[in-house]
Order: sequence, then structure tokens, then C-alpha cells
Amino acid sequence: MRCFYHPDQDAVGMCKNCGRGLCPQSLAEVENGLACKGRCEEQVRAINMVQDRSRRMVQRSHPVNIVLSALIGLLFAGVGLVTVFYGGPVGFFIMAVGAIIFASGAYAYLVLIRPRGS
Repeated sequence: MRCFYHPDQDAVGMCKNCGRGLCPQSLAEVENGLACKGRCEEQVRAINMVQDRSRRMVQRSHPVNIVLSALIGLLFAGVGLVTVFYGGPVGFFIMAVGAIIFASGAYAYLVLIRPRGS
């Protein structure tokens, strides 16, 4: 990839805001990302602030809520299985919803809540 501002130079990174290729002369290092020097630095700072706020909100999710979500998913999947067993085609839908809810709860626990090294 070539630098957007200096086409004769190879790009060494991409702007986090606009995605343009940047050479060392055209980039500004902003904490947690690169930006077009003099053009996108404030936007990249704003993007970083939103990402950090989102990360903190997710990390504050109460573990009980996440475990409860996984258990509700299992309940839905079980009800769906029983419904399928007794001839109800809607059971497949209920099982799928339960599997999705369970998977999201399990993912949240494993990635976001469980302490590292556990």
C-alpha cells in the first residue's frame, strides 16, 4: 500500500479514522492508534474515548446477570427441545434462540468477566 499523501512512499500504517495509508511523514501517533497528521487526530481521540467507555461499561456487567443469561438460554433450549420432541416445529426456533442467548452469556463470562489465568 502507498501513502495517501505521499504516493511515492510506502505506507507503514492506516489512519484509524479514515483508513488512509500513511507513511512516517504523514502519520501522527495518537494513544491506541494512528491518525493523519494535522487532519484526523481529534477524531481518533474521540474514537478511542468511545471505545474505552464501551469497554468499561461491558467490564462493569454484573457476573450474576451474565450467568443468569446463560441459564435462561439453557432453559429456552430445553423448552425448544421438548417442543420439537412433541411435534411442534416452533421448537427449532425456540432452541435456536436459547442457543444464541446461552452462547452470548457464555462468551461474556469467558471473555469479559472471568479473571485472567482462570
